[in-house]
Amino acid sequence: MKSIVEILLWFCAVLPCSVVALSTPDWLYSVQRPVETQSKEERNRVAQDALLAVLTRVTGLVSVPRTEAVRAALANPSRYYSEYDFFADGSENLLRITFQRPEVMALIRRSRLPVWWSLRPEVLIWIVIEENGHRDIIGSQSAHPLRTEIAKRAKVRGLEVQFPHLDEDESQKISAAEVWGDVSSSLEQASNRYEPDLVVSCRLNAKLSLAGRALDGDCRFWLDESPVVSPFSSDQFVDVAIASVDAAADRLVARYGVLARSLKRWQVRIRGLRDVTEYAELLSYVDNLDFVDGVALSRLESERVTLLFDTRAGAEQFLMLLTAEGKFVVDDFDGEPGVQLIWQG
Repeated sequence: MKSIVEILLWFCAVLPCSVVALSTPDWLYSVQRPVETQSKEERNRVAQDALLAVLTRVTGLVSVPRTEAVRAALANPSRYYSEYDFFADGSENLLRITFQRPEVMALIRRSRLPVWWSLRPEVLIWIVIEENGHRDIIGSQSAHPLRTEIAKRAKVRGLEVQFPHLDEDESQKISAAEVWGDVSSSLEQASNRYEPDLVVSCRLNAKLSLAGRALDGDCRFWLDESPVVSPFSSDQFVDVAIASVDAAADRLVARYGVLARSLKRWQVRIRGLRDVTEYAELLSYVDNLDFVDGVALSRLESERVTLLFDTRAGAEQFLMLLTAEGKFVVDDFDGEPGVQLIWQG
């Protein structure tokens, strides 16, 4: 029987060793905006705004610095998108522009901007509103303007958010009073069906008076075993949406975002590859990690492969990011110094 080394050498000699890019969520690189006309000038105007929107999502920065490279890209945004589509939604005319990930990532690196990995956590938001002494949970089918504003803000920040369905089964597991009181056991039980990566609970006191509307409350969640509380006070639902979404987004960026530091090279030994298909799978995966600038093969053995990773992440963050999705686990039985992982596929 041939060793994996012999098989791989044959494979690369006979077939091209290119890999297929990983798919990225459509919403991350696709932006739609209202338009007045279908002219080239209008398309260019919208494309400039849309490119900044994508840069915000991918870098995690609410305000994107206008570096020389960014200014040049805004002057000619058509270089960065692959397709566009004019369409109507009711009485509104819209333009959808889809940008190309490789070109956007190259722009970010030229501009020395941070990178927030495109693998985004799913966030479940429980919101209770108290009005006139009555409390209600905002569900996924609610027409409440706050749900709309939160969904819009999540798109701006590049977060995947969902709201509870509030069906009959769920209503038996949790009440508005339990969400308001942040009863962790009830929230956990009711949230399990959605398998979220992060659960945010918010309570909002809405009061109407002759002076206008007053909205007060806070949003709470746990991250890295630490509680985070984001209070808000405003008369606009959009401000509440910004407070609830940005609190989570900013802390996720702080954890998963890689700053534009100097490149480092990390050597990683990987075992667990059983055949050529898994080797190609591994290459495809690591070659498309946003926080990796380059990958090179250092050594190929019968039972493991050694790769050299160029990244701007520090050692601790790099290992955390590599193992975050579960594709890799740390190899505790490898006694050699350095980073040792097992490929899970």
